[in-house]
Amino acid sequence: MFNISAWAIRRPIPSIVLFVVLMLLGWSAFQGLPVARAPNIDMPLVTVTVERSGAAPEELEAEVTRPIENAVAGITGIKHIRSSIADGVSTTTVEFQLEVNSDAALFDVKNRVDALGNELPSDIDPPIVSKVDVEGQSLAIWSASSPDKSLADLSRLIDDRVAQRLRGIPGVGNVERIGGAPREIQIAFKTREMLALGLTVGDINTYLRTALSDYAAGSWEADVGRQPIRVLARARSVEDIRNTPLPADGRNLLLGDIADIIDTNADPSEFARLDGAQTVVAFSIYRARGADEVSVARATASALSDMQHEMPGVTFTRIDETTTATEDTFKAAMSTLIEGALLAVIVVFLFLRDWRATLVAAVALPLAIVPTFWVLALAGFSLNTISLLGITLVTGILVDDAIVEIENIERHMEMGKPPLQATIDATAEIGMAVMAISLSVAAVFAPVSFMTGVAGQYFKQFGLTVAVSVLFSLLVARLITPILAARFLNHNPKHEHRESRLGAVYGRLLRWTTRRKGLVIGASLGVFSLSIVASSQLPDDLIPLEDTGRLVFALEIPPGGDLGTLADATDTVARQLHAKVPDIHQILVRGGVAPNGARDARRATLIVRLKPHGERHRSQRVIQQEIRDHLRVSDDIRAWPLNDNGGREVEVSISSGDDSLLDSSVEALERRMRTLPQLTNVAAESGVKRTELHVIPRLDDASRLDVTTEQIATAVRLAAAGDIESLLPKMKDQDRLIPVRTRLDSAGRNDPEMLNSLPVARVDGMPIPLFAVADVTFRSGPSSIERLDRQRRVVIGADLGPNAALGGALAEVLASKEASSVPAGVVVGPTGDGEVMDEVTTGFVSALFLGVALMFAVLVLLFSGVREPIVILLSLPLSISGAVVALLLCNMAVSLPVLIGLLMLMGIVAKNAIMLVDFAQIGVKEGRSRADAIVHACQIRARPILMTTLAMCAGMVPSALGHGGGGGFRAPLAVSVIGGLALATLLTLITLPAFYLFVEKTADRIASLFKRRRSSTATADEEE
Repeated sequence: MFNISAWAIRRPIPSIVLFVVLMLLGWSAFQGLPVARAPNIDMPLVTVTVERSGAAPEELEAEVTRPIENAVAGITGIKHIRSSIADGVSTTTVEFQLEVNSDAALFDVKNRVDALGNELPSDIDPPIVSKVDVEGQSLAIWSASSPDKSLADLSRLIDDRVAQRLRGIPGVGNVERIGGAPREIQIAFKTREMLALGLTVGDINTYLRTALSDYAAGSWEADVGRQPIRVLARARSVEDIRNTPLPADGRNLLLGDIADIIDTNADPSEFARLDGAQTVVAFSIYRARGADEVSVARATASALSDMQHEMPGVTFTRIDETTTATEDTFKAAMSTLIEGALLAVIVVFLFLRDWRATLVAAVALPLAIVPTFWVLALAGFSLNTISLLGITLVTGILVDDAIVEIENIERHMEMGKPPLQATIDATAEIGMAVMAISLSVAAVFAPVSFMTGVAGQYFKQFGLTVAVSVLFSLLVARLITPILAARFLNHNPKHEHRESRLGAVYGRLLRWTTRRKGLVIGASLGVFSLSIVASSQLPDDLIPLEDTGRLVFALEIPPGGDLGTLADATDTVARQLHAKVPDIHQILVRGGVAPNGARDARRATLIVRLKPHGERHRSQRVIQQEIRDHLRVSDDIRAWPLNDNGGREVEVSISSGDDSLLDSSVEALERRMRTLPQLTNVAAESGVKRTELHVIPRLDDASRLDVTTEQIATAVRLAAAGDIESLLPKMKDQDRLIPVRTRLDSAGRNDPEMLNSLPVARVDGMPIPLFAVADVTFRSGPSSIERLDRQRRVVIGADLGPNAALGGALAEVLASKEASSVPAGVVVGPTGDGEVMDEVTTGFVSALFLGVALMFAVLVLLFSGVREPIVILLSLPLSISGAVVALLLCNMAVSLPVLIGLLMLMGIVAKNAIMLVDFAQIGVKEGRSRADAIVHACQIRARPILMTTLAMCAGMVPSALGHGGGGGFRAPLAVSVIGGLALATLLTLITLPAFYLFVEKTADRIASLFKRRRSSTATADEEE
């Protein structure tokens, strides 16, 4: 068999050049890799937004949302269709499977929406179909302030200058204004004067739109040549609008005689308030997919600093950001990597007691880690919590192959061989085991490349990072380590070797296990069974809570409230929280916008910034619970904390096509959830019923008076809210066109009786009062509507109680009669983190089985048989026992990082059994009995096994301590791996001889049985 290590020793230049190139490529890639908090998951999302001024949610649902949902439902690759409907706006989000190309998805959705054509109402704004290109939550929120500028001026500054400039920075996905309002000219008609003159808002609005406009009128042949002609009638000032004459049957009537013309701001749809005392105009910055969070944040901050110098009097202030946590995670990961590498090297030195051998082993770390960055760049990965976790945890594993080879080389030198010959012989002897160890780790993670869903992206980034670095460490061990060992290790033969007292005791224990195979195997199965039982006591969770110093709460007020009421309520809340919770640094309130982006005048988002870790002595979780309890005191406010995904800790979705069944099911399950001790602050996030004014045409009267339903609706809409944005008249102010909105004055809009008298134009243009053709009544309707997969949906959310975990709480909810025995046509299931946790569990089980199967296949190929691979796989369950014990001792839940760690364990635990079985087979070939061979292998390989295990555990200790950014995610993974590896190593060194002899004896019996059957068959054939 070709010994590549011997070739590398004799011809070192190619190997050295190879790793010089790999190091340069890796270092260059590291400099350019984007830094992010989480993996870049290119989720194909396409949104369809339709605005219809003054439309209620139920109206939008029937006439806009449902046709759009039905149109796009037939597109291939759709995972979910979600719709959110509020006053005047419908937003439909089409979520595709991860493998669908996002550009193709956008094209398909746009074609389906365009094909609707006249099926949608004529008075809607054109549907906006867009691809979601931004990644996660905003990187930063900045406020703009100036003592010389109004809110409208600041809004224009942000929209026209700041946003445009920031969008030109590479990596910026979007810039969104928060608060403020654009300038608008409002014409408030004096209701009684209009009624007396017999005019309608629609008549005047149509006249103004046509009269106050500029038109192109072709061209004219003049003496100087062909000249374009323009008809210029657009108003240039408020005074021009006020003095506009109106057609009034020969009367001299000016617009200012029947209306107040006000140069003001558009009615705000949202507001931004800081600490309950200051109204601000702000803007949030989002990064594009795949962009570097930290670089984008720094680039935008630099650009804003430059703009501040270019705009005297304007000040930009950062009031919220999320990149500090990302930077802390990156710095902590780099620090953990260095600390883990140093601890691993120290462990190696304590065992080898030779600085030269330690240095040879330590060289494997940078040579394996740095080239890994090159592969990460080729795969399109980023330096995020997951990929950095893989690199930090793998430090101990990367010296594993080098340790095994160096220890074997030293053993051969102790036989009296010179370093060169000892290296050649030792690498040839251990080559199969080293290759099997590395390929086993890589094989376990290969199936994660085929996992689907969000969970698959997390497993993929971690798994491929570990697998690639381990394969590079294999290259180092087979090429560079032999070169260095042959030239730098000292020739120090030790002809006499005394067995230590501990070694003698270990030898007697091994011989005892070979005689008591059944007892040892039974005890091992008992330990594994007990660990499975104990694992049921571990709570289930998705992702451990990180202390980022930032909390987000959703807040809503009762139906009937407006932005003014909401602002007063949130100001009171902010001031009270500042007074009662000393750990709060700042509170930003975004009113009129729910955390999911839906616009609702009753809902707000509270972003609470905590003081730095050094200035507070309580964890983020404790502070969050205190704020939540303060918010629950008021009966006029509902509030709850949100996680990083914008959802609640526990969310259950109920959907149905039958509204009555949906309402009754939601009421029953919500009532049941309130009784569960694991849950608190239970609330259904549905559109609360509110009072609405319903105008119901009397069709017989309307037909007799030549009035259509559309004319009634248009008259009411123009009087209450004005025309749709695209049809508003415009006033020209220098280079800007200012919208001119016509509607009744506030006194008329606030008087329900005035609505009865509202003039409605007949077909012939003559006005009649509304009460002549319609009835006005008060009824109830939903303030907002949520839909999932073309059915109405209500999400019931809750917070977890003390010491409760997501998995247990969700299981108890779904097992209740109210959730499991719902009527036909009602669908109940987890959503949010609960839905993702189901994906994680399913993906983990499939990845685990596929990984172990692939590992078995690799081992069969390397060992040219199935006996040895079966023995090796029998050692894997022992690792689960250790992980369960470690999690129980540290009081940690089974979460996503723990599952990743268990997958990792399957690969690295097998290394011990591989080393033992491989050396035992060598002993059998040399003439030893199987019992003597496996006992001898355990005695010889115990030292390198303990050395590599301690090196790996030491490398993971900094991660297990959980210090620094991202520590909450790293700690459970490291704890589970350390516990599983430690216990599995100890038990493998004791129990493997029993398993080895049992498998060999069983295999011999099976072979003998087949041999006898073949012999009897052959004898029978001869007799015939």
